Amino acid sequence: GGRYAIVIETPCVYNVAALVGVADAAHIAFDWRDNAPTTLRVVDIEKGEEVTKRTLREPCFFFHAANAFVEGTTLHVDVGYYDDASMLNGLALDRMRAAPSTNGATPSRLTRLSIELGSDADVRATRLDGPAAGEFCEFPVVDPRLAGRRHRFVYAVGLKRPGNVGNLLTRTDCETQETIANGFGAVVVGEALVVP
Repeated sequence: GGRYAIVIETPCVYNVAALVGVADAAHIAFDWRDNAPTTLRVVDIEKGEEVTKRTLREPCFFFHAANAFVEGTTLHVDVGYYDDASMLNGLALDRMRAAPSTNGATPSRLTRLSIELGSDADVRATRLDGPAAGEFCEFPVVDPRLAGRRHRFVYAVGLKRPGNVGNLLTRTDCETQETIANGFGAVVVGEALVVP
């Protein structure tokens, strides 16, 4: 085996004109290319060479990855997976300040993307989180001692609906796909820091 970096390229691209305020974009300062794929590039970081490049059958968007690790000849990366970039619109202050709604936050899920390094097989996408996450996963993290190694638990922000922003701290067991969630009243929950 080797040490790898994985680069995930989504069909979400900067709209520079919107960024500087002279044009509109589909998602604040970003556009979504409907017919472009999500591409995963695996790079051998010791050699600086691309080992493989795969595209997902269905494009997706993500902000944060919890961890990545190699198991045998399979590279896994766990991400907060969105079907598209529409969640960016939810970051506007007027949307966050709006009355809580059952569809106030774009659904997302903790998903493991698996790439067989020794073949050209399709990327497998496996949902990991359970119903307690509220169809929402953002800021996923693992115990920092397990970075780059197989992990069992992922901690993330979930959502008790109605709601417009993450309001739960979740823990997902990646082996059983069970999620437990804790809320703290009417507060916004941010990224968890695991203290070993």
